[in-house]
Amino acid sequence: MKKCVYPQNILIVGNDGYTDSCPLETANLKLENINDGILNAWNSSKYTDFRNNLDTYLSDKEKICWQCNKLEQNGAVSLRTETPLLSNLPELKAVQFKLSNRCQLVCAHCGPNLSSSWGKFAGSKDYVKQFELEDHVIDELAELLPNLNYIRFTGGEPWMDPLHWKILKRLSTVDKKNCELHYITNGLSTIRKELWQGWKKVKIMLSVDGYKDSYEWFRRNAKWNDLVNGYNMLKTIPNVEIKINYSLTPWTINYLESAKAFFKEPMLIVPIMSPYHCSLGSLSRDDFERLGLTYYEKYSNIVSSNPKPITYLKTWATEWDNKWGTPKLAEKIHPWLKLIN
Repeated sequence: MKKCVYPQNILIVGNDGYTDSCPLETANLKLENINDGILNAWNSSKYTDFRNNLDTYLSDKEKICWQCNKLEQNGAVSLRTETPLLSNLPELKAVQFKLSNRCQLVCAHCGPNLSSSWGKFAGSKDYVKQFELEDHVIDELAELLPNLNYIRFTGGEPWMDPLHWKILKRLSTVDKKNCELHYITNGLSTIRKELWQGWKKVKIMLSVDGYKDSYEWFRRNAKWNDLVNGYNMLKTIPNVEIKINYSLTPWTINYLESAKAFFKEPMLIVPIMSPYHCSLGSLSRDDFERLGLTYYEKYSNIVSSNPKPITYLKTWATEWDNKWGTPKLAEKIHPWLKLIN
């Protein structure tokens, strides 16, 4: 069985302060409180069980790995198969922090756990989730840094998280020449590029779903021109490497080629499995042909894998527009909706 890089080499820290089994969301396992220490979490009995019994996690839908298993059984690429190991040994080589859900966007495939704006939009009173990492853990991170391949910050929107900048300030005096700094970001927030100095490289995974109007429809509160301005600014910073992260959904698949033509950087194309209204699995092969959607053979193995009828997509799109006070905008941007009865 192919090993997975996450139990093998990467410690994931969620915005509730617990280490997670995987960066994916559905059915994730809470392992250890990170404030008890990084190495304590990494060497814990819970994490050791996860690492050594991966086959049981792959076959249990109540556990996180079923998502990768479902993709792999359908002959598709999964997070497990597409992410190479950092070491063949079970050793800590990277830490991924998701310490806050602070985010200015409400994206169609997201939710309150990953976006404070989503929580506010949904009517939650306590919509901001912000974990406070204790100073002794940041000090431990500084000690471990010379032996790590990278540290990654996700969110929410990591550049909106003040704790993230506090961590980088603490690490500013540490030797980082062999360690990379990674981000998954929407690229729309203010940065402190002086805190990016000294790292081996700063790798930015820029989230772009759609193109121009379809991007703004899918990622509410976002403006295409702001994205382009932020993208162009990042390209001027030495030691910064950009990769485009593109979620493949019924709402973005027809705009993939336009996004590819616009952005010159490499692109990671991620087919979405959940939620249903953003899953290619909610479409059949006949749906693609009848509605005039772009069909990619590479991703065809997950088509028809979800039990929702095609009318579900139209109902969801209508509700999405109504919630934002933009009636009929979906049919303007996605004219194939008019063909669904």
